[in-house]
Amino acid sequence: CPEPGGALKRSHDGRWAHVACATFCPGIFEEEGVVCGAEELPQKSWTTRCVICGTNGGACLECEVPNCRVSFHVGCALRRSAGVRLDLTCDGDRMKCTVLCARHAQEGALPG
Repeated sequence: CPEPGGALKRSHDGRWAHVACATFCPGIFEEEGVVCGAEELPQKSWTTRCVICGTNGGACLECEVPNCRVSFHVGCALRRSAGVRLDLTCDGDRMKCTVLCARHAQEGALPG
């Protein structure tokens, strides 16, 4: 995420990750207080342009509706009230995140 500051946690490789980004990015998890899994994010997550801030620094999430390519940073979505939908639900012992762009959130679309 290109936003400086905020609540941070140490990652397993010694870098820092925003707690919100780690919470909502699929495949990211916390183990013994350390953020793990960022290296498993698809490469395009790191190079895709955010529709909210217009930059491509940091990982972006993509709308889960099939064939929708709208992407945005977690921090941008949370800070700028952009109408996107980020929902967390419990799936056994893991949290599941639903990610929808503003258009699909407004339409009440369900992820594929």
